Amino acid sequence: GALTMRSIPRKPVGLWVVATLLATAFPVAAATAPDIHRSARNISVVGEGRATAPPDMATARIGVVAVAPTLAASNREASADMRRVTASLKANGVADRDIRTADFTVTPERQFQPSGEPGPITGYRVANQVEVKVRDLDKLGKVLEDAVAAGADDIQGITLSVENPALVQAQARAVAVSAAQAEASQLARLANVQLGAVLEISDASSEPIPLQFARAESFAAGKGVPIATGDLEFSAQVRMVFGIAGDAAPAATAAASP
Repeated sequence: GALTMRSIPRKPVGLWVVATLLATAFPVAAATAPDIHRSARNISVVGEGRATAPPDMATARIGVVAVAPTLAASNREASADMRRVTASLKANGVADRDIRTADFTVTPERQFQPSGEPGPITGYRVANQVEVKVRDLDKLGKVLEDAVAAGADDIQGITLSVENPALVQAQARAVAVSAAQAEASQLARLANVQLGAVLEISDASSEPIPLQFARAESFAAGKGVPIATGDLEFSAQVRMVFGIAGDAAPAATAAASP
């Protein structure tokens, strides 16, 4: 018989390979997308806590100011005044380590002309200021009164604080963490899920602003210095992110099923 030959059409190999790769790639993406979605599920809460403590230390800036025609004279006067002030501080039990120079300035004094232009130097102003820590608050009033009597004429104010704030801050932080955990547990119960491990925690705690009051004229001898200490309040804020227990198991089962 006659031999019949037929041409067999060639398959587009390049397109077939691309189509096969696409067909196998999309099911993988479809299977992994739910995993990413499920792993992002969490419970995020913010807890706040507070703790109070009475102040146990006061910090004050006490200074003297002297003005004289010459720099040497004003410096001598200011130095003599500061020696008397320092002696009164030590007599009231303030230790050497709690007295340090905070500021020392020399400013020329000028007499201005009627036109407003500065004239020649007429003298010098010397200001010497020390920072003082008073650890016995019962003596604070007397410390300030005696300093003024000794020659101090520049008291910018005092601040009351806690010498070791870390301990009180830790108490406030512990309250904040407990509050966050309690809120997360409540949300998990309401959502009918099981609370998982902590995924993230951040602290936004802050120390209290020291109590500030008093002006220099309040410490004039004979006026008395009433000091109402009160309590300092420390606040803490923590943000906690919890996972959902068992949340990864459904995702693994779904990915393994045909």
